[in-house]
Order: sequence, then structure tokens, then C-alpha cells
Amino acid sequence: MFRRFIDAWAEFVVEKRVLLLLGSLVCAVLVFAPMKNLYFDNSNEMWFLENDPALGDYDKLSTYFGDNEYFMIGIEARPGETVFSKDYIQMTYELTDFLENHDFLQAVHFSELTRSRNVEKFKVEPNQPTALGDFSNSGFGDEGFQTPGEAAPKADEPKRDHPIRAVTKVQSLTTYQATKAKGDSLDVIDLFPDNSAEFTGSDEELAKAAKLMESETLAQDFLLTKDFKNAMISVRTTYLKGTVDHHVALVAQTKAFIQEKGYEAKGFKFHYTGNPDISASFFNASMADQGLTLPLMFLLIILVLITSFRTLAGLTLPLLVVVGSVLTAMSFLAWLGWALNMLNVTLPIILMTAGIGDSVHVLVEFYHFRAKGLSPKESAKSTVKLVFVPCLNTSITTALGFLSIATSKLAPLQEFGLVAGFGVMAAFVITMTLLPALISFSKAENSKEIAEEGKVARMTHKLTELNLKYAKVIVAGAILSSLVALFFASKVEVNANFVDYFKKDAPMRQDLDYFNDTYKGGFYLEFILDSGKDKGILDPAYLKKALEFQSWAESLDGAGKANSLLNMLMQFNQAMHGDDPAWKILPDSSDLAAQYLLLYSNSSPTEDLTDLKTFDERKMRMSLRLVNRPTNQMKVFVQEIQDKVDRDYKDLGITITGMPVLYNNMDSYILEGIVRSFVLSFVSISLCFLVLLRSVKYGLLAMVPALFPILLAGGLMGALGIHLNMAAMIIAAVTFGIAVDNTIHIMSRYIHVRKGGGTRKESIDAAVTETGKALTFTTMILFFGFSILMLSTFVPNIHLGLFGALILAVALLSSLTLLPAMIFLQKHKIHH
Repeated sequence: MFRRFIDAWAEFVVEKRVLLLLGSLVCAVLVFAPMKNLYFDNSNEMWFLENDPALGDYDKLSTYFGDNEYFMIGIEARPGETVFSKDYIQMTYELTDFLENHDFLQAVHFSELTRSRNVEKFKVEPNQPTALGDFSNSGFGDEGFQTPGEAAPKADEPKRDHPIRAVTKVQSLTTYQATKAKGDSLDVIDLFPDNSAEFTGSDEELAKAAKLMESETLAQDFLLTKDFKNAMISVRTTYLKGTVDHHVALVAQTKAFIQEKGYEAKGFKFHYTGNPDISASFFNASMADQGLTLPLMFLLIILVLITSFRTLAGLTLPLLVVVGSVLTAMSFLAWLGWALNMLNVTLPIILMTAGIGDSVHVLVEFYHFRAKGLSPKESAKSTVKLVFVPCLNTSITTALGFLSIATSKLAPLQEFGLVAGFGVMAAFVITMTLLPALISFSKAENSKEIAEEGKVARMTHKLTELNLKYAKVIVAGAILSSLVALFFASKVEVNANFVDYFKKDAPMRQDLDYFNDTYKGGFYLEFILDSGKDKGILDPAYLKKALEFQSWAESLDGAGKANSLLNMLMQFNQAMHGDDPAWKILPDSSDLAAQYLLLYSNSSPTEDLTDLKTFDERKMRMSLRLVNRPTNQMKVFVQEIQDKVDRDYKDLGITITGMPVLYNNMDSYILEGIVRSFVLSFVSISLCFLVLLRSVKYGLLAMVPALFPILLAGGLMGALGIHLNMAAMIIAAVTFGIAVDNTIHIMSRYIHVRKGGGTRKESIDAAVTETGKALTFTTMILFFGFSILMLSTFVPNIHLGLFGALILAVALLSSLTLLPAMIFLQKHKIHH
């Protein structure tokens, strides 16, 4: 029945070709329409599922303590100077004013707005022009913003865009306030005048500020270094789920302002870190990669097709297939409402390489039939009948390789796997509809020359004798190299640290090294302490034990300074006792602690402490700076703290969260996902082989040439000390799915000839010769296509390109040598 369907399909796509082409044009318009909705996202929650416990704990930070993401700008003083120079402070005034008052705005929908806290404080006048454009026509009126307590718009109401301010608070030397006693009250003293116009820059004013900061241990190694050679500006940014556009705008416009002012030309060195800078780095690198790799990939395919077929149809028709499959897949991504990210921006490259194979096979067989004297229409029909089943099987196995990735717990990998699998099947549909219809118009006169001549065709003819003569040597060599690879593969470790996604010379990575060396870290491990009752965090016993825990955490190797309410209370206590260092201790009663907080709030400070404690004073936040390290080491570090908490500090109600915990979980998901996806890919593709070949022995035999190169790649990773990450997960599942395509074509042709009465040698020679040319051309495209990814900015993409190209090259070699050698050593018969 299936054979009758294929025959009918071949008749339909050729005889009804004009109708089919017109229908395809209509479908193209409908399919590609959603692409206008594509957007880029590299937010933290993008990497996790909505019900992920680690993400839930991370979200509690913003729920309890407001926006929790910071953009940090580290600025080195000029050689021979300190940060207390007139030019440095004037620059800090200008940059702080820019960050506080410049309108870094992002238009968001109501659905996003309700997920952001304290929306009212970001309100902007409806007709106010912004740095990102004029929002006067954004659709909101005098009613202002919808706050979290308001009702959401009805289903039939159109979504209205609202601008959200990206910066919520700026901390710098020019906004710093010291806390001192004034009689029975606390008073805040500005380090520098609030109004920059009042700053004189005199030696006396600067010396006074420097003298004050010598005793401000709270700010030392946090806002500035003890030697006064470095200081930072800490920018608290709006936390919005599902978008980082406001962060990208903030970073880009800040750097543009710094360049415009010429601060670096004046001798100041700038360094950036924090989630906004990371998001901007990912975005900028992704866009740069696409601008380089996609055109190169397209040019490569053109060159290979021209070399292979030397006809206009041989050049344009495969391009039509790959472009159509890529656009269909990206449209599918947009239709599902998913965003572009640093992972799926590689989809066009991967789909272009994976989707070209079937079209090359179709063209090679078409020219074979033309060389035999068949008309273009009859050649197109015969080609569909011959390659439909092998191409279907190769598409299914490749799609299964991609779909196995979708079993990961990481949302971007799930989306990547589903969209890529869909794109591969879309390429098959286009190959079996548009391609036969179009090539049936071909009038190429050099069909015989294309089909038979060339170095590749001559090379494949010689392989059969070599495989027969050296069969045992080939198999023994494969076994020996597999054992060596297995040894090194066992040494591979998992690492999902985002820093290692960038090359060592990347500005983001060098800047993070600066923060590690200068401030003992550029990001934080966060602790939420829950006392279990209102005012509970002010209890002296609770405070004492919390300080004990904080001091222990700060003493750990690679830990920097912790920021918490405890520091503030000790500073208040010292200030109220004549700034005597001996009184830098916690208040000895709940009433005294509460009184200090009241006195502080009455002093009109710029810091309101809402980012350190909840309003009911049941919970408080502790932020510990950490030096960057691989996730396997970070996992040990966090686990050490968790064990300590479970053993000695259970009554503090501590929840450990922050970016290190998220990346630790990602690390576990990657390892679990690699095992699950590869096992699923192996089992599902093995079943496909068993069904296709109808032989357990030949089904398992055909898996060897696909598994062998993956094992070699794993051994090479271990030998080179390359860590497992998302790229490794994609490499294992995807290349396995693509690599088995070679064995499918060879085994299908071998069994076909064997059933026709051919000997084992004749069948192997026919299989290698007749499919070898198409497989070689396809692998060339795949090899160079993956190799282009090595030009990427992202290290995982570089590894994807390196090992993907290696695996596919070895897979071709294995299919043309190892597989025939193993068949020669078998004594299995194929029955008619």
C-alpha cells in the first residue's frame, strides 16, 4: 500500500506541477507571515521551565526585595591618582546623572507589566519622547499603568504597550551617604553635594571625602577599594520576565555616552559586569555571528553545488529547499511565541546543513536517470520512487536526533529540539514536492557527465577492493581506537558556566576577571533568611546567629564581602557610640534594633533598605560576592554551604539562590539531558533501522558507523579538557541522527541489490559506488557548514562546529570503509 502511495505521489507532483507550484506560493505567504513577531531573549528564566524550583526561589528575591538585577561599572583611577580627584568625581557626577535621568525605556505588554513589582514608580508621561523612540502612540491614556492589584485586560481587549524605566536606583561615590550620630538621632552625611553644581573639586573638599571614606568599612571593597584606586557605579535595573531589551538598551547607551564624553581618552579605564551586561554581550555576539556565519554558509553551499552539478538547476533548487526549510522553521518558532536566543540563532546554519542532504540525493539520482535516456518528467518520477523511502528514513532519524534534545529540562533546548525536528521534516516535504516538480522542467544536456565523471566517482569504485582486502585491519583499528577514546571520554566533566561561553579575550570575560581580582567577584550568591514571624529578624539571638553564618560564609575560599541588614545595624550601633570601632556590634535588643531602623528612616536617606528586608521584618536578604569558577566547583561550594546550613543554621530559615544556584541546576540538567537524549535517540533510531532493514543483525551493524565517530569525539573532548555543555548535548544527539543517514542509504542500496541476486561484493560495490558520490557531496556541505560555526563568538558554538564537522567526516569514512568491512566479515544471507 505504501509503495502505491509513493507511485501515486510521484505521478501527482510531476503531472500537477503547475498547480503544485501555485499552491506552494500561497502557502509560503501564509507560513512566513508570523516571522515579523520574532524577538530576542536571554533572560535568566528563559533557561528554565516555569515550575522549576530553582527559578521559583530566584523569583522570590524580586517578590520580597524588589528588582534584583544590577549593572556594575568599575572605573580605574588614572595612574598616579586616586578616585578622589576632581576629574574622577566630575565624571562620576555626569555618569550618575545620565543613568538616573536618561530614559532607558522599554515598551511592554500588560502581561509582562503585571509580572514586574512596584510598577507605579516607573510611570512615564504618555507623550514623553524616550531614548528608544516616541511612545506617544503606544495606546495608553490618562489612567496610567495597570499595577499588580488591578484586573488584567479582557481577552477581547487589544494589548496596550507601556513604557517601563530600565534604571531604578544608582549607587556611586556621588550618591554615597555616611551614617553618623546627631545627638540622640542618626544623621546621613552626603560624601559629596547632591547637586553637582555645588561641587568645587577643591583639594580640601576631596581630602575631606577621602578621610571620611577611610572609616567607612561598609563601602570599602564594595563601592571602592581600600587603596582608593578603583570605584564602581552600581545600577539597579528593572526586573521583567521574558525580556532583556531594556538591559541591552541600557548597556549600549551607557557605553555610547562614555565614548561620547571621551572618558577613556582622558585615561580612565572602564569595566562592566552584571546581568544586563551579560544579556547585552549575548545579544551583540549572537547578532554579529549571524551577520558572519549565515552569508558564509550560503556562499559555501553555492560553491559546493556549482562544483558538484555545474547546472543552474543543480545550484538553485537545493538552495530553494534549504531556504524554505529554514524560513518554515523560524516561522514555526514565531508562531509558537518563542524567542530567539544565543542557542537557537544557530538553527539556520544547522538546518541549512541538515536539509541539503536529501535534495543532493534527489539531484544525483535525477541525473543518473537522465543519463540513461529518460525524459525530465520520467526521470523526476523515477527519482521520487527510488529515494522517497531512504529520504523519509533519513529525515525521520535526523528529526529524532533533534527531538531527543527536547527531553531536556532546559527550555531553550526543548524549543531548539522541537523547532529543528520540525524544520528537518519541512525540508523533506519540500524536497519531495517542489524539487521533483521543478527539476521536471530541467533540460540539462550534461546529465551523463554529471552522473558518472569526477574524482569522487572514481574514488568510490576503488574502495570495494580495499575494504575486502583490509577488512580485518579496518575493524581491528576501529576497536582499538574506540577503547582509547572510551578511556579519555570518561574524564570529561560538565560545566555550564556562562563565562566559559565566551573566548578568553572577550571583553565581558576580561571585565569579569577585573571584578574577581578587584572586588572578589562580579556576581552574588543570595540568601533569603526567614525568621518565621513578624519582626523576627530583629531578635538579638536571631541576629547573632545570622552574623555567625555571614562571617563563616565570608571566610570561604573565593568568597568576597557580604551585604546585608546586619552590616547596616552594626554601622548604626557604632555611629550611636561615637564611631567607636569597639561598638561595631549588633544591637542587644529587638527594641534597639527597631529604634535604629526608625531613626535611619527619619534621616531621609537615599537608601530605604527595602532591598535588604521585607516590610514586616520577617525576612532579610544576604548577598555574598563570589569569584567566578566552573560550575562543577561552584556546585561543591554551594553544597558545602547547604550542608552547613542544614547542620548548624536550620533555625535561620535560609534559602540559597542566585545565579550560581541557577547555573548549578543547569549543569545537572545538561548531564541528565545528555544521557536521556542520547539514549532516546539511540533507541528510536535503532528501531527505525530494525524496521527498515528487517534484520536485528544488520540493524545493529548499521549503528556502528554512526556511534564510532561520536565516541571518538568524546575521547577528544576528554583529552583536550573540553567540558560538556549544551553544545555537547546537541552534538551527540544531532550528529548521531545525521550520521546514520549515510548507513541508511548504503544499507538500503546494499539490500536492494542483494535481493536482486547480487553477490556480497557486487552489492557492496553497488552500494558504495551509487550512493558514495551523493554522500560525499552531502558530507562536504555538512563538514564545512559545521566548520563555519568555529568562527562564532560563543565557545559552545565553536565546539559544536569543531566536533560536528569531525563526527560527520569520520561518519562518512566509517560508512564507506568500516561498514563494508564488517559486512564482508559477516555470513548473513538476505532472502528474496
